[in-house]
This record gives sequence, C-alpha cells and structure tokens, in this order.
Amino acid sequence: MYRPTGRSMQESQTMRFFRRIMFVIIAILIITNISAQEDRDSLVALPFVAYIPDTSLMIGATAVYVVRPEDRTEADIPDTYQVVGFYTLKKQIQFAFIASNFLSHGFVNNVFTTSFSKFNSVYYIDGMSDDQGEDYIPISYSFEDKFRLRLLRYVYAGPMFHYKSYRVDEYEENGYVDNSTIYGVKKSRVSAPGINVVFDNRDDTFYPTRGIFTEIIYLQNSEVVGATENSQCFEINAATFFNLYSKRYILGFHGRSVIQGGDVPYDMYAGIGGDKILRGYLNDRYKGRNMYALQTELRFPFFFWDNTRFLKRLSAVVFVGAGSVSNDVTKLTTTKLHYAAGAGLRFALSDREKINLRLDFTRNREGNSEVYFQIMEAF
Repeated sequence: MYRPTGRSMQESQTMRFFRRIMFVIIAILIITNISAQEDRDSLVALPFVAYIPDTSLMIGATAVYVVRPEDRTEADIPDTYQVVGFYTLKKQIQFAFIASNFLSHGFVNNVFTTSFSKFNSVYYIDGMSDDQGEDYIPISYSFEDKFRLRLLRYVYAGPMFHYKSYRVDEYEENGYVDNSTIYGVKKSRVSAPGINVVFDNRDDTFYPTRGIFTEIIYLQNSEVVGATENSQCFEINAATFFNLYSKRYILGFHGRSVIQGGDVPYDMYAGIGGDKILRGYLNDRYKGRNMYALQTELRFPFFFWDNTRFLKRLSAVVFVGAGSVSNDVTKLTTTKLHYAAGAGLRFALSDREKINLRLDFTRNREGNSEVYFQIMEAF
C-alpha cells in the first residue's frame, strides 16, 4: 500500500497538533516527576507526551538513574542507567535500556544498550516526493556492548559487539519493498564485532555546556559470527560545546559520518532526517550506504528576567543543519545537499539532571515545515 497520508494530510495533522499544543504543554507542566535525590545520586522518572511528523502523538515514560560513587569527583562522568518506552497513535512501539558504568576507579567503562522496535517506516526511491513513499512495518531487536579501557584522562578504547535482528512483516505485494534488490531489505541479521575509541571531556552527559565528545567506530559484519551478509562500517560521531556566558549561552556543533563497504544490509543504511539528525526532514527520509551530516545549535535563556524557578527552567534555541547520502562514497561530497533550519523552546523537567522537554519548529530546503515535540536534546 502507498503511504496513506500525503503532504496535505500532514499539514492537517500539524494544525490539529497546534490546537492541542497548549493543552499538552500544560499537562506536562503539572505532571509531578518522581525525583529521589541522595547526596551524590539522583533518580528522575517521568511520563511524557511527544510529537514528531513520522509518528503523530506518542505517549511514553522514561527513568534516569545517575550514580556518582565516592571515588569520583563532581567533574567526572557519572554512571547512568536509562529506560525509555513509548507508544504512538499509529500503533508504533519502542523500548530501550541504556547503561553506562565505570569500574575499577574509572579505569574501565562499559556501555550496554538493548532495544525493541515495531515502527512504521516509509521506503523511498530516487525522485519520490514525501507523500509518494511506500509504507512497510519492520520489527527489530538489537543489543550492543562497548567495553572500554582508559588510555588517557579522557580517552577510552576497546572492543565492541553489535547485534540486530530485523524483519519486515507487512509490505505491499509486488511493491517497491517486495521487488527491491538491496541486501536484506525484508530480512537481515547483523552480527558485528568491532572496536571503538572515545574522547569525552564534557561537563555533563544530558546537557553539556562545554567540552568535546568524539567517538570512532569500526564494525565487521560477518557471516562467520552469524550475520546474513558480510560488510564493513566506519563511523565518526563528534560534538563540541562552548560556554559563551555563565552556562546561559551555549554554542554546540555536531557532526556524523558513516562509510560502508561490502554487502551492506538495508537496515544498516545510514539516514538523514528525523528528530536527531537534520531536523526538518522525515525520519531517514534519505538513506544510503554512506552519509555525512553537520548541525549547529545556539541555546540561550528564553527570558532575560528569569528570576523565578519557572522562568529559569525555560530556554530557547536556534539551529541549522545540512547533510547528504550516497551509495558511492566517491560521490558523497558532490551529491545533492539537504539542509534545514529552525528554532525551538526548552523546559527543564529536572532541576539537578537537566532533562529537557523540547519543542522545535523547522523548515527545509524544499520549503516544507515540520514540528517536533520531544524529550531530551537532539545532541
């Protein structure tokens, strides 16, 4: 079946969203978040309502437990444990658990992630407009473990393993997905050992005001360890933050690049678009074996006279991003550049661990506008 909602339907949904946005914001503001704080630890658990163009409204909950052992200073990165799950009006469901802890007085860092997703997606081919894509419903389960040893003060490196099982249960018979010749478009299994190197001197995990984060990953997806295809993936993900004035004006830059070779399964294709990478385009609107994306964001107080607790929790942002995808790495820098810009509001749900509710308004190169109502920062 072809995608049931065209651009006009998206605009209608957006208008309905605007009519309800004040109600949703008021509801969020009166929700009492569970916040248990000890001297060095904190627990924040809260429900949330969100909206992105791909899912319509979503209802979910998240819990974050931050642990600061006695052998670490406030400047050190704490242990974090996060659970998040949500259900959307399009009957999509996603659940994830992320744990990052430090052992042996910070000499060892282990990051474990697992997730389950049943999420409506849209398959595009070159030349399609936003409302011409073909709907399909993939189900996936994944887990990843990164075991790192500290080499220098802020540098960790070590082995990792990434596993993902992916299958498409619903798609149009004799449609684009059914007739696609791309590896693993309807079913694949990724089983990829690799290595990762991290430099991280940010002053906070959820809302950094200064510092640099850089991660380099190499994965070897191999049939020898259970994969359905043989491929290689090299990825660089980096962000840097500058404190321009007393942690009230923050300038952030973020970049991500993925280069892949071999028989790359479709589920490992890199995409741009969504609420994280290149806001302003639908999620993974453009996908390819290779990609790069750059974005920058300025964060600042929404009111200059923020002398109350409520006003101090409010802030604003402006941002711009650009990126491109290509199946041929030699043509990556010459392929059409996609870009978008926007502005947004933030509301801090927690005083101690600055977890923000964010509302972003965007416009892309093609002149389409999108709205995002989400929890936590894009980067």
